[in-house]
Amino acid sequence: MESASNANVVTVKNILGLFCLVLSLCIAMLGIWDDARLIIGLLLVSCSLCLIVHVRRNVILFVICFVIMYSNYSAVVANVFPPYSGYDTMYSNSPYSAETLLACMIFMSTLLMFIPAYIPETPFFSLFSCIPSFKYRIVSTLVLSIALLVIFASGLSGLFAEGRASVSSIFEYAYLLLLVGFLLSGDSKVCRSIFLILAILYIVQPLLGGNRANMLNVALLFFVLFASNRFTWKSVLPLLLVGTLFLVTFGYYRSSDHFGFLYIVSQMRNALITTVQNSFIWDTASYAFQQSVAFLDLKDDINIGTSLYLLGQWVQSWFLGSSVVPDSALPVYVQERIGGLGGGFLPVYFYFYFGVPGVILSGAMVGFWFKKIACLGEAVSPAMAFLSVGIAVTVCRWYLYSPAAFTSSMSFSIVICVFLSFFVNNFFKPRSVVDRGSPDLRVQKSI
Repeated sequence: MESASNANVVTVKNILGLFCLVLSLCIAMLGIWDDARLIIGLLLVSCSLCLIVHVRRNVILFVICFVIMYSNYSAVVANVFPPYSGYDTMYSNSPYSAETLLACMIFMSTLLMFIPAYIPETPFFSLFSCIPSFKYRIVSTLVLSIALLVIFASGLSGLFAEGRASVSSIFEYAYLLLLVGFLLSGDSKVCRSIFLILAILYIVQPLLGGNRANMLNVALLFFVLFASNRFTWKSVLPLLLVGTLFLVTFGYYRSSDHFGFLYIVSQMRNALITTVQNSFIWDTASYAFQQSVAFLDLKDDINIGTSLYLLGQWVQSWFLGSSVVPDSALPVYVQERIGGLGGGFLPVYFYFYFGVPGVILSGAMVGFWFKKIACLGEAVSPAMAFLSVGIAVTVCRWYLYSPAAFTSSMSFSIVICVFLSFFVNNFFKPRSVVDRGSPDLRVQKSI
């Protein structure tokens, strides 16, 4: 029965994906996206729901696709059925917002076509078994812990003040150091506990400071490493719904006039009422989508030379970071000319730089990494496990803020893996490690 159900889901996935992709390309070629706004919005949500159903057996992918679905839902409601009039709905009657929705639908339909036909159940996965033992574990734990504490301290500004805490760019990449720490912890419960405590600090501090995205990176890292194989989609769904309601309500509470502990009871009550009145729209997603629409507004006002210049700056930032390369952060560039509050949907970045082929490329790219995430329980190299977990835990950032997880963060991660390869190969104590999910396969010892 289960295999027959999977076959039916795969068939529906392929038919819906192909239909939406062909329809999207026809709408794009004819330029009638504004007239088809309602159809695009409904099909975008349908593709998102179909994706969740298809990956439901794998809890990690289920959580990732839930974030994508809820983001798309918020964008559609705010731009097709806006329940209110606000800053994030200023483009709701503009052809640009319909064009942006179309780019998202091309992405979702491509993702449906490229995602593996068979998604295995969430397997036993332990990053700690990749490098079980090496000579200088305590030294590496001490160095990483000090670095994480220094970064943590640098992100404390605004923690006890009203409003959101200011967070440095290096704070956003702290999850990579935590990931390295857990990878090198191996079978040492003491080292693992140290990084677990640091991870909790990195969850609490951004939440108190009003920065949900940074908190979610580390929270998802904790979930993937310690809890994912303990849940099924049925058991994790209530937690997702309750957690999402809290975070959405917290977003409206954060934007209230009295953001602080003294007003938490009354303001959270008002924020919950606002959440219901706004049809449970995720404010982060609606504002990120509004910024995405501004991308296309700017795209029509610049010439080909400026477009190529921005593309070149963005490519340079893959290796140097956006803070070093001017005009490489597209939201900042657009805010200086049109406005917005930052962020942007992943497909729209690729649409801005490469057009429709770029959106299709982004869907295929995400489909590739979904396949790698689904295979985490198999015998894989520590490097692939490191990269796949890094993509999995940053879904909120790469879908709603910036594709940096696939560009600069990926470059940094590869450099880290090369360094770890040298480090582990020189100080590694050989030990036979067998993947519990596949007794006949051995985890590679080298990065």
